[in-house]
Amino acid sequence: PFFVMERLDGVVPVQWRGKDPAIFPTDEARREIGLEFVQVLTRIHAIDLEAAGLSFLGGHASSDEAAHAQVARWAAYYADAVVVELPLVRHALAWLRANVATSGRVGLCHGDYRIGNFMLGPDRRIVGVFDWELAHLSDPVEDIAYAGLPLFRGRSPLLSQLLAPDAFFARYEELTGLRVTPEAFRFWTVLGLVKTIASSA
Repeated sequence: PFFVMERLDGVVPVQWRGKDPAIFPTDEARREIGLEFVQVLTRIHAIDLEAAGLSFLGGHASSDEAAHAQVARWAAYYADAVVVELPLVRHALAWLRANVATSGRVGLCHGDYRIGNFMLGPDRRIVGVFDWELAHLSDPVEDIAYAGLPLFRGRSPLLSQLLAPDAFFARYEELTGLRVTPEAFRFWTVLGLVKTIASSA
């Protein structure tokens, strides 16, 4: 029942201004921000929960167990929130239960990691990451796929309008050794779409 806050100075790139020349003056500037965006994410995923005092988040024996837990969580959320039934969501939930695909790793996931939830300081480096209310333990690919949802990239082919998928995956693998498979990315993308629908149902 409290907030811990720190005031930061800078600018927040947002998805509806993905071509803002003040933030993205060149393709190379966009790429540099994107590479740091990936690096910050790997640091989040590597946080030692016990050392950081976050053991209250609980744990999962495996990434598959975490995936099933997230499907159950958002299925229940949708059931509680829905006013007008959307059959496609029920179909998507059934598909998720039958097609679990994960990386095999479990770590701290931000839950809402994307353009619009980080700030650039005066030196154009990331100085803060916002909106931690969905943080939980899960497969790191969950955050990667969420950053690439159409809601946050619009008509851009870039994840969160920052990096192409191949470049994003390669940088993540370079820093962590984890390869993002198409199957895991697809599974977590569908789950991310269900999350966005359920939270606005």
